Amino acid sequence: MLDAVGDPFSKVGILHYFDPNHKSHADFKDSDEKYEYMEVALLSTILGFGTTAVIFFFRTVKTSSFFCNDTVRTSIHDFAVTLAVVCLTVVKEFLFSDIKTEQLNVPDRFEPTFQCCDDSCTTFSLTTAADKSLLLNVVTGL
Repeated sequence: MLDAVGDPFSKVGILHYFDPNHKSHADFKDSDEKYEYMEVALLSTILGFGTTAVIFFFRTVKTSSFFCNDTVRTSIHDFAVTLAVVCLTVVKEFLFSDIKTEQLNVPDRFEPTFQCCDDSCTTFSLTTAADKSLLLNVVTGL
């Protein structure tokens, strides 16, 4: 949790948004003359701590008397993080849509991050009999 808030020896964390030279501000400073890094930092801090508070609230639902059956309470408990992120994302998009915060860059297509360069790549191939016997021993537990 200390890393998420902002370790003084690291360049990541919510509190680092208050630094006017933080790398996340560079994209927005040039393109928008009304960009204020302090409002982005404050909103990011509120959303970060708010998400954590909502997670703790949803986690306590399991032992509370909310909802009539245990299945609903357990489901809310199990998906507490996902529900909290969705709730605070909706709050940000509808109430604070004019404030430009840093967002996750999602690729256009789904593919593995590791790819061999050519046919000579032997990272995952078993080339010798010793490799094959070692794998057989690991799999069978001998």
